[in-house]
Amino acid sequence: MTDLTFHGIPLDFVENYCANVDRVTPDDAQRVAREQMWVDDNLILLLTKYEETKDQLTGLGKIEMIGIDDVK
Repeated sequence: MTDLTFHGIPLDFVENYCANVDRVTPDDAQRVAREQMWVDDNLILLLTKYEETKDQLTGLGKIEMIGIDDVK
């Protein structure tokens, strides 16, 4: 508890965490992303089985696949 108050976090933070997360709307997430992310220079590194997930990546922009054996 001392750590929470030291950092200015309300004592009921943990107790209310799930309810607070559930209140976040898609519009909230979009607003924060627009305010906090710079889309012109983002890089996302994704470790996945590409052949199994490539359809889910459609529309994300340029994708460069590098085999795990090529990572140095």
